[in-house]
Amino acid sequence: MSYTHAQGLVKGEITEDAGTGVPFASVSLVKQPDSLNVGRAFTDEKGKFVVKDLPYGQYLLLVSYVGFVPRYSGPFEVNAAHPEYDAGRIMLSKKSTTLNELVVASRQKAVERRADRFIFNVAASTFQTANLMDIFRALPFMDVEGEDISINGKYNILVMVDNIPKPKETVSSILETMSGQDIEKIEFITSPSSQYDASAEAVINIITRKGQLQGLTGTLNGNISQGIYANGNGGVNLTYRKQRLVVNGNLNYAIGDKQVQNNGYRVLQLDSKSVVLNETPVELFKNRTISGQVVVEYQVHPRHTLSMLVDFNLKKVRPGTLWDNKVAFSRSINGTTDSVLRSLQDVHGKTNIVNYSLNYRWKLDSMGKRMDAVVIYTPVDKLVVNEMRFQNVLSPEGDILTRRPVVRNTNPSHSSILVGQLDWQLPFMKNWKLNLGLKYSFSELTSDPSQELHQNDEWVIAPDFTFHNKYNEHIAAGYVNVQKAIAKTSISAGVRGEKTEMNVKGVYDRNFTDLFPSLIIQQTFSRDYQLTGSYRRTINRASFMELTPYQYYLDDYTILAGNPALKPLYTDLVNLNSNIRNKLFLELEYTHNKNAFAQLPRQSEGTTIWQTINLNSANYSGNVSYNYDIASWWQGTAFVRGNFYTANGLLGIENIEIDGFAWVFGINNTWSLPGDLKLDMTFNYRSPRAYGLATSRRRNFSRIALKGNLFNKKLQYVVSVADIFKEDINGFNLKTSNLQSRFYSYYDSRRVALGLVYNFGKRTVKEAAGKKLENEDILNRAN
Repeated sequence: MSYTHAQGLVKGEITEDAGTGVPFASVSLVKQPDSLNVGRAFTDEKGKFVVKDLPYGQYLLLVSYVGFVPRYSGPFEVNAAHPEYDAGRIMLSKKSTTLNELVVASRQKAVERRADRFIFNVAASTFQTANLMDIFRALPFMDVEGEDISINGKYNILVMVDNIPKPKETVSSILETMSGQDIEKIEFITSPSSQYDASAEAVINIITRKGQLQGLTGTLNGNISQGIYANGNGGVNLTYRKQRLVVNGNLNYAIGDKQVQNNGYRVLQLDSKSVVLNETPVELFKNRTISGQVVVEYQVHPRHTLSMLVDFNLKKVRPGTLWDNKVAFSRSINGTTDSVLRSLQDVHGKTNIVNYSLNYRWKLDSMGKRMDAVVIYTPVDKLVVNEMRFQNVLSPEGDILTRRPVVRNTNPSHSSILVGQLDWQLPFMKNWKLNLGLKYSFSELTSDPSQELHQNDEWVIAPDFTFHNKYNEHIAAGYVNVQKAIAKTSISAGVRGEKTEMNVKGVYDRNFTDLFPSLIIQQTFSRDYQLTGSYRRTINRASFMELTPYQYYLDDYTILAGNPALKPLYTDLVNLNSNIRNKLFLELEYTHNKNAFAQLPRQSEGTTIWQTINLNSANYSGNVSYNYDIASWWQGTAFVRGNFYTANGLLGIENIEIDGFAWVFGINNTWSLPGDLKLDMTFNYRSPRAYGLATSRRRNFSRIALKGNLFNKKLQYVVSVADIFKEDINGFNLKTSNLQSRFYSYYDSRRVALGLVYNFGKRTVKEAAGKKLENEDILNRAN
């Protein structure tokens, strides 16, 4: 794009075949020649639209509306000689086919693929009432194991909501409570630039849904599901728009009763003899969560916008949450039981998270230059209490042989995270663009884990398992990124510098400074074929808790431990991908990890100590994704990924190496049926794969859902069945010289669900006059 001035204006009218204006149609501006979507406007009640303050350059218009064929305009240019462009009348037509003599309109694709990201359009899916974890389980490029998520094997993920980054400690709560109805789309950025934190191998940016009409609009949603236990959630989302003011808020309540069924074994070598611990613990969770957010945006001046956000997530682990543990001892796997260790623990606690953010955007001039300033403060309070009712060794017949110590573990913690950032976007003439920014973050964690023994009807502190930990971290960062378009070649090169200070009081004090380069080169051979190569270096710092020297007693044979000796993980990623006709996407990637994290068990006499350690590893992967349209009413996506993994490291004093090949296959089909119904079917298969020094269990996930509308589309319903074959079971196998272990977990994922969404509010109120380009981008990145 050539920037010389920025008073460009584009206007036009969108009509149906009959010449009637199409109200509230989406008009996207696509930059040429790199086909980037740079903004969006909406038509008014008469089908007319205006986009002001448009930087000079070459564009296309992409017009879309539900039930109509998307249409591109011809290319046009806005420049100093012709600052205004009238697109005239753009006519949309219904693309339809006859199915049982009923008309079925074409639909937007749920999954789109770009050179550096996947885009999941929630509105085009059947996940309106599901939470984010349920959405991720159904996507083949995502992997969900318990509370851990990864994108194409990348675990170091930055999660953002409306371009606002969320601290690692808050992510699991967001993923469990945010409903699909509150989300417009999700961007899974697999090749982030240097503008993003150096700790991010990949980025998930969740774009929330806000009403586009003037006045008050909103939705009510609810979902109930039945597995082993029943769950439910409900919420409301409201948007109020009046001229320069936008207020958006949502409130949700979730009931999370869940049973986790575990089974496995450990084979220990004690005194040159094998002892097998056959473990079958069952965990019952009774969680209640209230979450919500309020966003206020006010355009103080055409060039100055102020935004404020407060969101919260209050989770309570209620009484009735239990951990029922049974360990059967034998001399061989599946052998005759000699005795049984049985314990029952009551669990309760809370996690309270609040985010406050303030954002200021200043359009520096009429050329498109702008500055963003953001401050974010996040306090996190946690409390977890595990109290044993009993711990006994039983005979195979159930008689008490010995009574073991009864303990209570209490772990209160408080975190404070403060982030401040400045970003500048500076376009210049001759297709040059400069992005640069500064960031400072401060994080502090105070935790007081303690253990008490029940003796003589009193709780007595156990000093060996009682600690006071204080951890703090300072990170100062700056980045510069230069973009240049030369004919059909686009280059983006940048470097990010980060200085880190980490301190655990009385344990260690570390300081290190690193540079993290990034490079993206894209060659457009034609409208139907693009080739992109990228390189990025990242760092991942261990979680606050893992860096503190805690020990957590589970039973006489199991201890969880922190590791202050953990080193940061450094990763180098090289990626090459091609996009063919926006249907076939081919990708090759190499990843080298120095000091990768892996939580693994090591044997110390008769006790298994679970601790996160450092390893070195490498991944060689390739994937193919293909979007197909068998008919206008039948769309689908197929995905295949292969991965070869190698790792080596020390487990205790033993040097261990592992390698292996794994693959993933996923397919999704969507049928648009008569009566405005949509049928969606998903199946994903994951082969066993090596990770850390262990090998995972093979898994598959399947889902079928039916979505429909009632009452003139005011009420939407979704009926679904997830994990149909009950094969979404996480687990691992591990073998070392003195320990053989297997452990599988089933998270009550086979569920039948019914979800409802009700839309209310003004539906025919005119759009705000002079709607600006990118008006929905409330807050720029603070990463």
